Amino acid sequence: MVKGKWWGFVILCMAISMFSFCFTGKTLFAVKQEKSLPYELTISAGSNTELNDSNINKIGEIPYVTAVTPLIAFPAILKIGKKEEQATLTGINANYVDETFIQGAIFPNTSAMPYIMVNDVFQKQFYNIDEDTDAIDLVNSSISIQLSETDRPTQAKIHGIFSDEQVKEPTLFVSLSVAKEMLRKSGQNAAYTEARVRVTNIDDTENVVKSVEALGFTVTNMDEETQMLWESKLKEVNYLLIIGLFSLFQASAWIVACKRLFLLEQKKILAMFQWLGMKRRDLNSLFLIQTLTLVSVGIAIGLFVCFSLPLFLPKEYGGIFLQKVPFEIVMISVMIGLFIAILSSIRTVKGA
Repeated sequence: MVKGKWWGFVILCMAISMFSFCFTGKTLFAVKQEKSLPYELTISAGSNTELNDSNINKIGEIPYVTAVTPLIAFPAILKIGKKEEQATLTGINANYVDETFIQGAIFPNTSAMPYIMVNDVFQKQFYNIDEDTDAIDLVNSSISIQLSETDRPTQAKIHGIFSDEQVKEPTLFVSLSVAKEMLRKSGQNAAYTEARVRVTNIDDTENVVKSVEALGFTVTNMDEETQMLWESKLKEVNYLLIIGLFSLFQASAWIVACKRLFLLEQKKILAMFQWLGMKRRDLNSLFLIQTLTLVSVGIAIGLFVCFSLPLFLPKEYGGIFLQKVPFEIVMISVMIGLFIAILSSIRTVKGA
């Protein structure tokens, strides 16, 4: 009889291949999704060009550009009650803002009242979250802004608090009109410091960069960290894919070997069954059911590890194994495993 541990190799190889294929598909799916999202570029003035409204409009007309805004960044002193903080304010076009708001909303582009938007990082640094957050209504709370110690304070209101996981520094936005007016009153230059351009997705950035550089501007901040992260994920995918394919090939080879050995060992018994009326079709069905049963056990083990592994990994790990596998990826992986198992079983019987 074919030793049971040999069939154990089939189960083990199939479990490894399912695990590898599931996370390979998950990673490719995640990277594709991320690359399809809007991508942001930072534009700065060239040696012979300046950022002005006319040039901003030209950039906005470039194909694949979905939004553009000039920025005016300047330091300021913020006061709320007795609390005081040095921070950098950034004038921005409200139509460009697409952050997720946890309180409030986007400020209007034009308003008699100066409004300000802050991110949750600023909120955590400026306030004692555990003690003060519940007691203070941050949205619509008054905030005093001074550009220097000698300037008269400008009274503003917090209009919204947004969250952006990629931004780790305190961020404060005001409208461009408010920024220009505050700088004018302070006697400072209100020129645009840079511009932000939102592109449809990462694949279209090369064409946009060429068009922007042709206008005489410099494109920086290509988010190299994200690019490196994608490259790292794709390397992991290559390793997992090789392991998955190798394990699947090994499972197929073990199926063929076990079946052939079984046919050789039980040749006399099978010949007797055929003499008693067992048809070759029945023999094929017997082998196929046995193979699918064992392969299904391996698939179930692999899927169990896929779904249970994120429960035991720390959140700080942040690798691909922490992510949940989409149902579509699971089904494709299972179909591949079953197809190879059926193909191996049928080939073995025909070759016997």
